[in-house]
Amino acid sequence: MSSIIRNNKFIAGVAILLVLMSTKSFHTIASNKVVNDKQVQDSGAETLTNAISKSDLVYSYDEMFNFNIENYLEKNAPHLAAHSEAISHYAGRSSISPKIIIALIEYQTGLVRKNNGDLKLPFGNLSKKSDFNGQVADIADRLSRAFYDGHSFHDTGLNAKRTGDEDANRAIQTIIASGEKTNTLNANVENERRSFNSVFRQLFPETKLKSNEREGGAIQMVPANNFLQLPYPVGKTWTYGGSHTSTGSGSYPQSSLDFNNGGRWGDNLTRIWVTSSAGGRVVRHSSCFLEVVHRGGWSTTYYHLSGIRVNHGSTVSRNTRLANYASNRNQALCNGGASTGPHLHFSLKKNGQYYHLNNVSLSGFKVHTGRNSYDSNCNYFWLRKNNNYYCAWEWINNPGVDGDTEPTIWPMRNGQVKKYIYGDQGAKYYYKIDVPAGASNLQIAASNGSGDADLYVKLGGLPTTGSYDCRPWKNNNNETCSFKTPGSGSWYAMLHAYESFSGLSLKTTYSGGGGGYKDDNIYISQGSWRRYWIEVPEGMKTLTVKTTANNGDADLYVKKTSYPDKDNWDCRPYDGDSNEICTFNNPESRRWYIGIYGYEAVDGLTMEARWKP
Repeated sequence: MSSIIRNNKFIAGVAILLVLMSTKSFHTIASNKVVNDKQVQDSGAETLTNAISKSDLVYSYDEMFNFNIENYLEKNAPHLAAHSEAISHYAGRSSISPKIIIALIEYQTGLVRKNNGDLKLPFGNLSKKSDFNGQVADIADRLSRAFYDGHSFHDTGLNAKRTGDEDANRAIQTIIASGEKTNTLNANVENERRSFNSVFRQLFPETKLKSNEREGGAIQMVPANNFLQLPYPVGKTWTYGGSHTSTGSGSYPQSSLDFNNGGRWGDNLTRIWVTSSAGGRVVRHSSCFLEVVHRGGWSTTYYHLSGIRVNHGSTVSRNTRLANYASNRNQALCNGGASTGPHLHFSLKKNGQYYHLNNVSLSGFKVHTGRNSYDSNCNYFWLRKNNNYYCAWEWINNPGVDGDTEPTIWPMRNGQVKKYIYGDQGAKYYYKIDVPAGASNLQIAASNGSGDADLYVKLGGLPTTGSYDCRPWKNNNNETCSFKTPGSGSWYAMLHAYESFSGLSLKTTYSGGGGGYKDDNIYISQGSWRRYWIEVPEGMKTLTVKTTANNGDADLYVKKTSYPDKDNWDCRPYDGDSNEICTFNNPESRRWYIGIYGYEAVDGLTMEARWKP
């Protein structure tokens, strides 16, 4: 229908008239496009704006780093701020967005916007638990189970889960159907789900970033054999249990393994270190639960911890010491739960969703999952390497992985600072900044923290300890490379841990010149947003933002004070395809915000922002 409306002005006019006659709110814009705030109510259709999508339900990596739960509650629900860690913890454990959890509280008891109820029962009778943490854990777990229902490896034979928007809505409906506000009639449950959707959009009007994973089209794949190592130090020997779900029960993805190197409750276990399976960026969900986000949409989680030594948002390398596993039961279960003794609970995710471990390699040991989680006879579950089979509870020495042929390169912008970088001796981190023609005074500076990290910088390629354009080589973390007239192009920096270091900051700056940002191969489903922000420096004469694609219909929005939406923007071309452009003369030096909306689904889209002096 939408394509007909776009290509026929007469039909578009009739459509507008019909909307006016129905007294529904609407917006009419140029280019023959009609955007209704609501669909005709008689049809029972749900608006694209209000419908809950998979990207709303799943706790995305973007949300982990950019939505501060504690700050949100301090501002909007200060009476709930003390519970921010519990929400963070169980959001990370369940893979369910904390925004969904918060919105369910508001939907059922109204406790977000008003402090007028029992804080021990934030979900009312949606949960049978009798305390705040217990109810959050219960709701998050049930949402997760309902979302993954029918997508286990046994059901599909796939590691990646082809979950979609219908699974997200089914999960919400499953929770809502358990409360007094609904009865057994499906129509009533459906209406209540729509009511929840409206509450969610009121609390969180900004739609989340859509992952590049295509709905319903997950590719059968596993991490490269040399990507993940066992989550304990190279050269150490630990024992392990069998594969199981993230909660230890249920039939959804067997994404998890338990590891142990001895110890009982009350023992001193500070000598036993849990290490990162691959390089990445740290998400600190709680005092006992970490996640490390790796390249390629992968992440690994680490539970039952104590003595966490890395900060939220910090960068770590493979084999970096993260924490100890806890010897105190209350610490190991810092927000409730169960555990029979000290151990590490380790899980794998892909694009925020739990990922089945079958055929995944850890330090070269390939996992074979089975119906018996703790199979000590290798009947269903085992690890295999060099034609040797290792059953549950056997001890395995961690040999590490072969050299990483594709090191992670962290992009940097002009004026950006990366903080809390940690590295054990020998670790290497790589960064890249694109310097435009005409720029001057490029400076890449490491500072702060303890230990000794060496800085190497090179134009046009990754530096090594034997090939570089600058190497200060001092005896601490304070090293700077400066170039008065840098060549244009990609400049690369390497931090090499001559000795173990922690708390380091890296800053990249340059003066003048133009600049830009480009993202390509973007997929946006119908009704979803993709959002960006850019920093425009002083002295720029023009700012141009454009989108290009040969399919679908993506709408470009640009705003200079906050993320745009369909009603608030500084530029919106609103053309009939995905090729749109916004141009600003003498743009302010500030952060600018870009939104791309999928009026129709689009694939292979390119977004490019350029500013010139």
